[in-house]
Amino acid sequence: MPELQALVRIRRSSPTLTSEERAVWENLQAEERVSTARAAKYAAAINGSSLPQLTELGAFAQRHKWEYLAEALHLDKTEPQVPDTFDAALNGANHWPDIDNDVALYRLEDLSFALDKSSVDAAEMLQAIDLANNASADEPSRERARAVLLRVTRDWNDGRDRRPLFATTHDEVAALLATSGAGWAEALRDELGLGHYDPKPGAPVTVILMRYTVRDVRQCKAAGAQAFCIPTVLDGTVNSCFVPTPIPGPAAKGSEWQMGRAINLAATSEADYDTRMRAELVHSYVDYRPEHLVRWGLISRPARRNLAQLRTFHLSWLRLLTDRDTGAPFDTDLAHV
Repeated sequence: MPELQALVRIRRSSPTLTSEERAVWENLQAEERVSTARAAKYAAAINGSSLPQLTELGAFAQRHKWEYLAEALHLDKTEPQVPDTFDAALNGANHWPDIDNDVALYRLEDLSFALDKSSVDAAEMLQAIDLANNASADEPSRERARAVLLRVTRDWNDGRDRRPLFATTHDEVAALLATSGAGWAEALRDELGLGHYDPKPGAPVTVILMRYTVRDVRQCKAAGAQAFCIPTVLDGTVNSCFVPTPIPGPAAKGSEWQMGRAINLAATSEADYDTRMRAELVHSYVDYRPEHLVRWGLISRPARRNLAQLRTFHLSWLRLLTDRDTGAPFDTDLAHV
């Protein structure tokens, strides 16, 4: 997309460029996993020929969201086409077909989204989550709690579309969840690079931890197409806390790079950063069920981050672990691409 590259060059030359905006333009230049066919579809959707005329990131982000994502990924369950992410002809090289059915997946959801169209209020829902997951509670009480959660998930599922869902695996976060205590939600936000959960002081965000299996995703008929994929810049909204995963070189451990790697917002040094690069993947729609809601928590602390420094840590380890010390763009400082 030469027009997109022209826009990137224009915007990156701005003397007032923030680290957040620079990250977005760098990602667009560094992304290697978008096929030629998908790039052509994307260019047509966002009117690529007019891109160099845009003067701010917000305008590009809106076009990306409403002209591409809304039409190609955020599809209603009644629409016959497959979201581009899960279309083998457009994105098949990034699909991961061999993930085991019993692998548990974790995802954070915003309570406000869950209750958007529900007759259940927040207090009732949170109490139900606690009770349904309390093994020492009596069974009649737990059954009543599950009934409340069934009402929530039915209404929630009815309002959801088939967009790709970002998730991680049990092995990546089990120890963190077991040791973080009451601060588990903020710890998970930081470790998974979920920078959009960035509350203002005095306005905490309530989140729900969802746990389900690969089998649950594969058995969901409402999805239309089941797939697990390495995320690309086209699989979600414009996001400065996302880093595309390069195509690994010949000496890399291939299976480790069938998932992406999330930027760690809590890192303070590069020395041990590789041990904290949590895996991330996107998968097709799954119907939520009561048993998928396993706990809730509060994110009160803003996402403190030095994004430029964190990206330096992340990209340095990506180059090393994917055997990409040679081969642009990951063999160079992206600030000079």
